[in-house]
Amino acid sequence: MQYHAPVYRKAAEMGVPLEVVYGSDFSLRGYRDKEFGASFAWDKDLTEGVRCRFLEPEASSYEEVTGEGIGQALDKIRPRAALLCGYSHSFDKKAFVECRKRGISIMLRAETTDHAVKRSWLKNRLRDWKLRVIYRECAMVLPIGIRSREHYRRLGVPEQKMVDSPYCVDESSFLWDEGSRLKLRETKRKELENRISDMGYGVPKTFILFSGKLAWRKGPDLLVEAVGRLRKEGEDVGLVFCGSGETETQLKKRCEQLKVPAVFLGFVNQSGLSAVYHACDLFCLPSREGETWGLVVNEALLHGLPVVVSEAVGCAPDLVKTKESGEIFETGNRQGLAAALEKVIRGGLEAERRQACRKVVEGYSTVRAAKGIREALDRIPE
Repeated sequence: MQYHAPVYRKAAEMGVPLEVVYGSDFSLRGYRDKEFGASFAWDKDLTEGVRCRFLEPEASSYEEVTGEGIGQALDKIRPRAALLCGYSHSFDKKAFVECRKRGISIMLRAETTDHAVKRSWLKNRLRDWKLRVIYRECAMVLPIGIRSREHYRRLGVPEQKMVDSPYCVDESSFLWDEGSRLKLRETKRKELENRISDMGYGVPKTFILFSGKLAWRKGPDLLVEAVGRLRKEGEDVGLVFCGSGETETQLKKRCEQLKVPAVFLGFVNQSGLSAVYHACDLFCLPSREGETWGLVVNEALLHGLPVVVSEAVGCAPDLVKTKESGEIFETGNRQGLAAALEKVIRGGLEAERRQACRKVVEGYSTVRAAKGIREALDRIPE
């Protein structure tokens, strides 16, 4: 919800007549995330500026939302078109069926890609068949990036049915510019340095940030191994982990074994993220699988941090430009990850590099995403 709501708000500002139907309001009330292994609520009003309704207020997590009540909501709203954001969850399936029953035109803006999960030949064939059927029933599809558009093309979606609506984060939620960096970096950096010193390590020259769920699929263990290798080779680097999850205990133990200075911040809400980004020097997302996009990469680049990502990260071809915004390494290759990190560090981490990072991500904005939604809607006959 925290990533989609700003796009809806921007679309409403552009004059798109819309009402957002959410399965539940648990993101606003607070909930426990299984992968984070923590309970939290977003610290920003996600409903501001947009008409919203919540179907199942009793649901307390993503898994408990069923889509019950979507038909009744559609009957009350009577929309010309419905924008769906997925096809796998029971909520998405219910919405699709109820729209088809009523002859409501469907626009699809989903995390669509072919790279994120490895499947058997048979599963791939079955998936392709199902998705071809779904896409034929959509009036418009809205690719979120390069791999998304490639996916639609492969499955036969005609070009005239596609309008780009890039995946993005809300700039207004962050203090991302150079002026904010000057205000926020020193204090947060000092905090990180003090925590490292308390562990008995010297203060690293370079801090590498990981932000996300500490889960095997995200590959934080690969990052620890790569940094351990770099330190043996003389690179003065340390780690900052922003997030929590099932592998946290193992990661801490491995950092101690490899003598890798690492700070574990736990879950940090959106209002505190800018200080963390500015205090660090580069960002890494070494995911093994399931990373259909990786919006934390958008956040890092917005703050001027060059990034290192695996080939499994969906946004890699869109946002990671060698010698500009970062490097891409072979998924699961620890040596390749270490080499990519070293290459970025040696390439410089100063103001010119930060400017290049922000330049790469500037087209992936709420304005561009909302314009895509508006254009797609305008193409649907009244």
